[in-house]
Amino acid sequence: GPLRPSVLGTPRGVSIVVRCCIHKPTSQEHAVKVNVTSGGSFTPEEVQELREATLKEVDILHKVSGHPNIKPPGVPLLRI
Repeated sequence: GPLRPSVLGTPRGVSIVVRCCIHKPTSQEHAVKVNVTSGGSFTPEEVQELREATLKEVDILHKVSGHPNIKPPGVPLLRI
């Protein structure tokens, strides 16, 4: 079945947006993932949950860096 946000551990009212950006000093393109929160306030527990999920994802990305399916720095993004 379809994935539910609670399965992924994303607090209610949070959506993810990925944008392309350019690092001005080097002109390198990068993908930036942004957690967008919709109105309302979050409990300290929800903020901590989002923080922990983000840190876990960063850790995973460090572990897979260098894999052939992960874009190394300096390689242009695929434009569709």
